[in-house]
Amino acid sequence: MKLSFSSLVWAWPAGNDPVAPQWGFRRGLVARFGRGSYRCRSPSRLVKATLAPDVETHSAVRELAGTPGVVDILRSTPVRGDELATLVEAAFPFSLDAFQKQAGRALVQAKSVMVSAPTGSGKTVVGEIAVFLALSRQMRVFYTTPLKALSNQKFFDFKRQFGEDRVGLLTGDTTVNREAEILVMTTEVYRNMLYASESGEIVGGVHGSRGIIDDVYAVVFDEFHYMNDSSRGTVWEEAVVISPSQVLLVALSATMSNAEELREWFEDVHGPTELILSSFRPVPLRFGFAANDGLYPLFAKRVSAESRLTMHPKLLSRTKAAMRRTKARGGPNLPFFLRKELEPPTFNYLVRVLNRQGLLPGIIFIFSRVGCDRAALEASKQQTPLVSQPESERLRIRLNEFERAHPGAVQEHRIKLARLGVASHHAGLLPLWKSIVEELFQDGLIKVVFATETLAAGINMPARTTVLSSLSKRNGEIFEPLTTSSALQMAGRAGRRGKDPVGNAIVMQSMREGPFDAFNVLTNQVDAIKSQFTPTYGMALNLLQRRTMDDIRQLLEKSFGSFISRRTEQPPLSKAEKENARNYEQFEMARSFLETIENQKSLREFERLRQKLDASRRVLDSCIGSQRAWRQQESQDMIIFAPPGTLVTLQNPPRKKSAEEDARCFDEFGLDLSKHENLSRSPLDYEHGLLVGRLEETKMLSKSSTHLFMVVTKTNRVRVVEAIHIETIDMTHSGVEKFPEEIKAMLAPIESSSACTISLSSPLMPGLDEFRKYKGGQFRAPGNDLTGVLTPLVSQPKLSDDDQELRSAQDKVSRIAEDLKMSKVFQDERRNQIVASLSIIRRFEPILGKLRNSFRIQHGTTWPDFLAVTDVLSKYGYLERDGEGYRVTKMGKLGASVRAENELWISVVLLSESLAELSPVHFVGVLASLIAEESRLESFIGFETSAETMATLTDLEILQRSLVEHQASYGVNFPVNIIVSESALAEAWARGVAWQVMVDSTSLQEGDICRKLRRLLDLLRQIPRLPVISDAIKMNAKRALSLMDRFPVADDVTYSIGQEEKLEEGPVEENLSDADEESLYHDQELESFHSEKDIADAEIIDPDSIRAEAGGDEEEQGGVDDDDEIWQEMGGRHRGIRSSPPPGSERAQLPGAEAIED
Repeated sequence: MKLSFSSLVWAWPAGNDPVAPQWGFRRGLVARFGRGSYRCRSPSRLVKATLAPDVETHSAVRELAGTPGVVDILRSTPVRGDELATLVEAAFPFSLDAFQKQAGRALVQAKSVMVSAPTGSGKTVVGEIAVFLALSRQMRVFYTTPLKALSNQKFFDFKRQFGEDRVGLLTGDTTVNREAEILVMTTEVYRNMLYASESGEIVGGVHGSRGIIDDVYAVVFDEFHYMNDSSRGTVWEEAVVISPSQVLLVALSATMSNAEELREWFEDVHGPTELILSSFRPVPLRFGFAANDGLYPLFAKRVSAESRLTMHPKLLSRTKAAMRRTKARGGPNLPFFLRKELEPPTFNYLVRVLNRQGLLPGIIFIFSRVGCDRAALEASKQQTPLVSQPESERLRIRLNEFERAHPGAVQEHRIKLARLGVASHHAGLLPLWKSIVEELFQDGLIKVVFATETLAAGINMPARTTVLSSLSKRNGEIFEPLTTSSALQMAGRAGRRGKDPVGNAIVMQSMREGPFDAFNVLTNQVDAIKSQFTPTYGMALNLLQRRTMDDIRQLLEKSFGSFISRRTEQPPLSKAEKENARNYEQFEMARSFLETIENQKSLREFERLRQKLDASRRVLDSCIGSQRAWRQQESQDMIIFAPPGTLVTLQNPPRKKSAEEDARCFDEFGLDLSKHENLSRSPLDYEHGLLVGRLEETKMLSKSSTHLFMVVTKTNRVRVVEAIHIETIDMTHSGVEKFPEEIKAMLAPIESSSACTISLSSPLMPGLDEFRKYKGGQFRAPGNDLTGVLTPLVSQPKLSDDDQELRSAQDKVSRIAEDLKMSKVFQDERRNQIVASLSIIRRFEPILGKLRNSFRIQHGTTWPDFLAVTDVLSKYGYLERDGEGYRVTKMGKLGASVRAENELWISVVLLSESLAELSPVHFVGVLASLIAEESRLESFIGFETSAETMATLTDLEILQRSLVEHQASYGVNFPVNIIVSESALAEAWARGVAWQVMVDSTSLQEGDICRKLRRLLDLLRQIPRLPVISDAIKMNAKRALSLMDRFPVADDVTYSIGQEEKLEEGPVEENLSDADEESLYHDQELESFHSEKDIADAEIIDPDSIRAEAGGDEEEQGGVDDDDEIWQEMGGRHRGIRSSPPPGSERAQLPGAEAIED
């Protein structure tokens, strides 16, 4: 298609002073191209565009590159395919790299795109290409990020690039222009929007509107490697799986080792996807090592790109020499303060060296908040100012403006440090102050920022130099080494495009790591992205509102974890795990069969009666057992005096029951009688016999003084037993007179007793050889003709049946059994299958979580987890059975609408009317305790929780215990928190306590206080929009919101609450607090050393040129790494921390390092 020259208009900016003319398409009389308004000199000249853009069109696009006017040209140029891609490439004010062009051409071919490239390589340009393509088609585009701060940053960037009217923002802080063509949001908001569009309901604060994404061209997932986050990775998998197939997906990720697997997964669940791999960095990195005597290059020059990467000879030589000297002076056991060669440099010294070598601005990463603050204070004591006089004046003006606008918001010492060009950046600071620090750093006014790893997690804040103060960080009671991905992510912040020819990434000597550790960490392989997919209550409720169980199962099988499991051979399961998996299958088959029973009410009644019968049998069994125990004790006391001919019942030795006996343990109602010891006794468990007499030679057979008795059984067997083996005794018809005379002669009466004794040598007894085998317990031997004469006298002993409690228990069991026989289920022709299924359910339900886990491992599926979640929801009435599936109840719609870590717990509490009776202050206190997080550190809060709040929380503990128990029984593990200490903090703020008083009354830092209160604000904003909740609770939430909406918790820059949100119902969106950002760093990054020749070609700084500087800083060299210092103050130990490279590392052993002792 050719575009004629006459289709363009010649225009100047409005005003009196003409400047260079601009090309622009005529749209009415005035065209706005982002550089002011343009008057048309020839409004009548307008010619239709033909079919191809010519050089003039490209020139016009290039002239307006980087401004909103480019969009007008793209929309007025009806081209497609590669021609459109070429035109979009010209829309950027710089030349695109090869991988960016490749991604653009894949998008115009209607392919989704996955980009895996290093930090600082320009991945976001691919997202901007998708934006241009969407706008050229007059369609919408969603740009999602994992962090609220990154969403805000993209929002302001896009307004400048594409025009203010075209860009909107959806976060928990602000809703701006929600109908815009470019909508920036967090990934959670996009996920909620997908669910809301299906159900038409509010989901997580997002108002439902079916068809809301019908006109969306593409969805961009920035920082897609957040899918690897253990707590939030599920969101990314959900979003990919349920995104409409007609929408293109653009995933922008740091380097991933399994990128091809992810591409195949995308293609499997969504459609054609092209993988774009790049190791190119427009600003190459060179790595160095900071010792206490200067900076050294870390890597040696390579002969070719294919040659192996090795440590720089100067650094290797220095390290060997230092370790030899240390060994000579006492080895590894030498106190650290004497090991001068291995001592870390001080931050004061490091910053001075960086400044003199022109390596600022820089970011120094320290994995401790207090460590960042202390290092900033130390580094500010520079003899040479870090900022020039003009820069100092600009800083003074900017900071004075901040103080006037927000008096008392930030501690004075932070303002003073910023005036010197030094600042810290971590989640303990107010978000408002972090924003101004970021702005001043980007403007080149702050020269050094000491930051935690939050700063590397997506915020666009590049520096000339980055420094890693340590290669390990504390996790609880231990130090864990940094992953290669984490280290390279932070190092990748070095190098500003268009400003620095090379970025400098430096690793500091620390108390735990040295050059070898730095080499290994930076050259090891990055971790693969793993599936973190876990069904939640909210997910289940939202899916079930529009989908059948079969549809949901197919959907869950599309998760990345299931995809990998289908392709990967799973490790063999143990015998017990295999048995558990089979039992789980039985459980599911039984449950599926019972769901087919039409009359579910009769089935529930039948099961209720079964449980009642089982409970009654336990009572009866207990009665029989107590009577049996009493009779047994009575029998054992009387047997010594019992005469010959007494009838007895003997216990048989324990035995393994046959399968037929096990089957007979289940009655006609499917109940297991084997757990009722007395009711389930088999005739094989005992034996009736006739007492003959007591053995005279007891001591010959037993070491104890226990008497032994001879008994003849009905089957003519001779048994020799102790008294404890005799259960019952019946002397009503006993007497030696019944014995034949010849047997009477063999018995010897005992004086003053009716009992008799018998000798082992008696013809009635087996031979002595048989008795030599006797080792205690019970002895059996076949009888003879003489004993056979006694067998007709053996019968069952008679028992007394005058126990009223026993007869009552028997009658109750009989009545319930008759009720069961009269039920519809018992008369059903499928009765046997029904009772068998009910028995299976009852048998395995207590260990269902264990069975489900084995099944999940065996089959690599999350379906059992989803069923566990639905089971818990059903218990609480959030779901009801509807044929073979579920119906979401009104309460279920509430759970689907709530956005929380445990949607069920929060919604259950919100249904409690006791909350409506609370004042707004106490209402806030209760909610704060529910959403609080467990902390591993003790914190002091100088406020007391009110009595009203405590009383309500005490009542809620009953609900808490119930939910915890139900979750545990089904193998579900979502937090069910009540943390009382958080209530006092929220109540104080709601009562109007001043911010400075809040800070002074707790050990928490400002950022922590702000984050906790903002999370509470987010929940309060949701409540007025939730279904089912009473009007009283909704009004309470609105009133509480008004009390909480105060600076600096709510501010116009990082968190805002409009008046309409507090008093009227409006949109509520996703919120991700600043501290979440700090705890959610899981970036993946790998620089390709093989393809970037310049990275190791030169030393960063010649150590010889600055070694003299180190001589004057001996007093500073005695310092230790601040992170270690804090850890030591808490009683930590560094002993036992492994600093050697991980086992199996390909580069664990360095050339020339064999003789070095670690």
